[in-house]
Amino acid sequence: EAIKTYQLALDVAPGDMNLHLNLAHALLISGRMEEGWAEFEHRLADPAIAAIIENAPGKDWHGEPLDGQSILLLCEQGLGDAIQFCRAIPELKSKGAEVHLAGPARMERLMSSIEGLAGFHAAGGAMPKTDFHCPLVSLSHRAKYAIQVSAQAYLTAEPERVALWAARLEHPEGPKIGIAWQGNSAYGTDYARSIPLKQLARLTGRTDAHFVVLQHGPGRDQLPALAGEIPLIDFGDDVDGDAAFVDTAAIMANLDLIITSDTAIPHLAAALGRPVWMLLPFAPDWRWLLDRSDSPHYASMRLFRQTSPMDWGSALDQARRSLDLWLGSGGDPNAAADQMLGGG
Repeated sequence: EAIKTYQLALDVAPGDMNLHLNLAHALLISGRMEEGWAEFEHRLADPAIAAIIENAPGKDWHGEPLDGQSILLLCEQGLGDAIQFCRAIPELKSKGAEVHLAGPARMERLMSSIEGLAGFHAAGGAMPKTDFHCPLVSLSHRAKYAIQVSAQAYLTAEPERVALWAARLEHPEGPKIGIAWQGNSAYGTDYARSIPLKQLARLTGRTDAHFVVLQHGPGRDQLPALAGEIPLIDFGDDVDGDAAFVDTAAIMANLDLIITSDTAIPHLAAALGRPVWMLLPFAPDWRWLLDRSDSPHYASMRLFRQTSPMDWGSALDQARRSLDLWLGSGGDPNAAADQMLGGG
């Protein structure tokens, strides 16, 4: 119904960018990817995105052969989008391209682990001379990529950081589960995707599991009010510093499971190949589609959805039953989730 309505509206106002973007989201969440990606190209008219692209080196890439050519991919969305769509870099490299990536400077160490990346360049700084440039999220449209699950990790935590955090997480013994609950509070619909920390108490009743805080920035202000009520391991300001996700990735490498709301955290966990359970609002972001418990993008991710708007209890109860099943039987946490959720 929404798709038909937006199409009718565009007959009246064909140049309205917001109508095109709303139509794109409706198509994408419905699984109509080719049409949705084409509509999503209208985001490039946004002045903030246009400013990122206008001075990029080389020609705007629209699918031309890349064998022996160089291309600069531009991060023009959020951190989660950058992590999700950088998976295309090894494939572009396999086609003979020299692939560069421009994005937030604090992501350089994490992104430098991508196989086939020739160089990472801090946004706002000097850019390499390349034959082409392309907005990172536009690859799905311009390279005609179909939705495909990434069965293998394509990001890697720094080995020395993994070892450091392994030592710090050695005690206490028992299963260790990372948790995060709050997204960017400046995001327009963050109220729907972020979970009040006190509600996560539904998951923490098991004494043989330890919960490790992966939350940084907004949301940490909720911790003092629950001191002593939820058994948490919190490393606070010892994590990440100026380099985004370097320590978080290393901590994740030492965890058995990550449970989180829809932020950059689940993208990072899944890109690292870690088991991750994501709690979704009733009306989720387009990339998670509808009526499924597996992810169309990440093999190691499982989705726990609200059954009615703003009802975190329904999603948390599903996760709690899956958690009880896993902790009671051992093995793969996603196998327990599949058993409880019916396999997707």
